[in-house]
Amino acid sequence: MTQHFAFGPNDSVKVLSERSAILPVVSFGISIRTGALFDPPGKEGLTSLLVRSMRRGTAEIKSLTLEETLDRMGAQLGMSSSQSYLHFGGVVVAHNLEAFVELLASLVLRPALRPADVAKVQREMTAELSALCDDDRSLCSRHFRRFAFGEHLYGRPRSGTRKSLRG
Repeated sequence: MTQHFAFGPNDSVKVLSERSAILPVVSFGISIRTGALFDPPGKEGLTSLLVRSMRRGTAEIKSLTLEETLDRMGAQLGMSSSQSYLHFGGVVVAHNLEAFVELLASLVLRPALRPADVAKVQREMTAELSALCDDDRSLCSRHFRRFAFGEHLYGRPRSGTRKSLRG
């Protein structure tokens, strides 16, 4: 049975829910209409950096503790960004749903954004940009996007550049 709920201003938040008696797990996601398109000029990659840094914990929960907590819950957590949305969600064993939602809410509403964690994510993203040079498909896609969209917001690299990540 699929259920649909709408709430918020002008029913702008929609929740789709489907139950299954076969598996005792819950999968859900929250998407927010914002993304890399809103990165300031010269700060491309900021949204990706933010979301990846949010995944590193809260003031009370460090990264390693977060991963151990997710394992104990039987949960998988995903946090990602695209050009036009942010997505937070995951899969959890049904009896741990409430604790998982509370954990996700604390990560989204009160991320630690510790300078050391942000610096580590910056280094990881910079290394990924270097590795991109060895991946013809990704390199082609990145350059095609720039060629097709030019100076339009869609032509900007979602993951940033070495220079924008340093900023």
